[in-house]
Amino acid sequence: LLPPAVPDLVGYDLSGQCIPANSVGGDYYAYRWLNKEKTKLGIVVADVSGKGMLAAVTALRFNEMLRYECEGRIEPAEILDGLNTSLEGQIDLSTFITCCVAVLDVPTGDVQVASAGHCPPVLVDETAELIDLSGYPLGLPKIVRPDEPYETEQFTLSPGARLVLYSDGVVEAQNKRRQLYDDDRFLRLLERTGKDVASKDLIEKAVSRVVDFIGDAPRTDDITMVILQREVS
Repeated sequence: LLPPAVPDLVGYDLSGQCIPANSVGGDYYAYRWLNKEKTKLGIVVADVSGKGMLAAVTALRFNEMLRYECEGRIEPAEILDGLNTSLEGQIDLSTFITCCVAVLDVPTGDVQVASAGHCPPVLVDETAELIDLSGYPLGLPKIVRPDEPYETEQFTLSPGARLVLYSDGVVEAQNKRRQLYDDDRFLRLLERTGKDVASKDLIEKAVSRVVDFIGDAPRTDDITMVILQREVS
């Protein structure tokens, strides 16, 4: 399900990685061109509740829905609304999906991002800051899901700045003492990594830090990370 290649993006460095806790998992990421001109790129990271094969099958269905719901839409909140409608009655009542959608306007570097109960994305420039966004997970039954619109945040990636999307397998990783890797460790790592480090190398560094932190404790959650960096001109 994962992208076989990175889209051709002049002026940007984009990379993603997903490491399942088991042989298969429910984490997922995707890149989708949202217009024929290929100026609007959708970047999606999602996490299906549960583990193993059941979560992986749901991720497969989600992938097909995403392909359809991205057609004719360039707003991240609209994509989440469409996915929510498509998932209604299509997944088990005990299952839900958290999802973060970012839309990059390639010529300008403008980014719009919306979240359905997912880990807050991180904008890294001089500092690393969480982008807090309200929004309920996808697939919740109507009876428990408030009728509230998804919140959208917009900003411009300056040269050297990074947008980091990730799953809770990063910040909620636990060691034997049941300590969490947590947001603070993750933000410090992102903040201290120079702008000259490639996105792929930063992901590998971050994953290595998380794995080292877990140590001999069992890894219980998938680890997924996608980084978009605007190149320094």
